[in-house]
Amino acid sequence: MATKLTSLSLHSVTVRSPQHRGHTRQRKFQPLVTCQSQNATSFSSSLGTDLPLRQYSEVPFQSYLEDRQRVFQALFPDKKRCEMLNDKEWRIYMLPLDFFFLSVNPVIDMRIVVQPPSSSLPIPVSKEVEKVLTLEATRWELRGLGYALKPSDFSLNIEGILFSEKRGRASRLRGHLKMSVSLVTPPSLALIPEELVKSVGESVLTHLLTSMKEKVNTKLLQDYREYAIEKSNTRQMKQVTASAQ
Repeated sequence: MATKLTSLSLHSVTVRSPQHRGHTRQRKFQPLVTCQSQNATSFSSSLGTDLPLRQYSEVPFQSYLEDRQRVFQALFPDKKRCEMLNDKEWRIYMLPLDFFFLSVNPVIDMRIVVQPPSSSLPIPVSKEVEKVLTLEATRWELRGLGYALKPSDFSLNIEGILFSEKRGRASRLRGHLKMSVSLVTPPSLALIPEELVKSVGESVLTHLLTSMKEKVNTKLLQDYREYAIEKSNTRQMKQVTASAQ
């Protein structure tokens, strides 16, 4: 099983497989599309985070979020399974996921953007928040199925948001991540009740989201502290150098 953005285009996007994978054969990545079949089964899961945030006055959390590459590496630390496509997009080679009789290796292109909040965000954001970090899937590929998957038979959507928010004198780290899947039931799952397929699918997605939430609550905050210390040390060194001249 695989883990919101939608596109009306049904054309595949041809991309070159990473050279570090040992070949340069072209593969077809699917754009995000809405599953069109009336027989599609849909399931989703979402999780939020809201916890105390210790901000460093000289290095606010907002400045940390602006460093998209660093934030991505904190959320997805396994460098062997990640590839930077450009300054906003990364490719993630996920670990195999087992779903009943199927085992797939999802490959997902994720885009990280820092932008002013809008009314379309999944959770309300206070007026004091100047910018938020959004996470969204742009393309996907399912490897290991053993058969071709038509774009109209499957859709995978991911959307997330992360930002810091002040409440009085205190700060909070808030976030929300949602994954949703729609698929036409393959022949190997035809005899399994739809409600059971949904239940297991939601369980798989919740497991993935929980793992992501743990990274936000631990590794991301730890990396922010290290980032703040590095910036403070650099600033102090510049001041010492300037005063010595």
